[in-house]
Amino acid sequence: MAPGDPSLRYPTPDSVAAITRDDVAAYAEKYWRPDLTTIEVVGDVTPDQVKAALESSFGAWKNVVPAPTT
Repeated sequence: MAPGDPSLRYPTPDSVAAITRDDVAAYAEKYWRPDLTTIEVVGDVTPDQVKAALESSFGAWKNVVPAPTT
């Protein structure tokens, strides 16, 4: 693993307590995006039903900032 690999991070009570609302909001804006999201559908539905439901719920969801480097 490379230095800085996220899997090498270990949370501590102090590090978790130091996370602010602004930290969470910035993370969400950067990483919770339609182009980085996978939605799985299970059940007795047609593709048209799924498309209509997704467009109704997520149709206005747009990327706000440039894509992060992953």
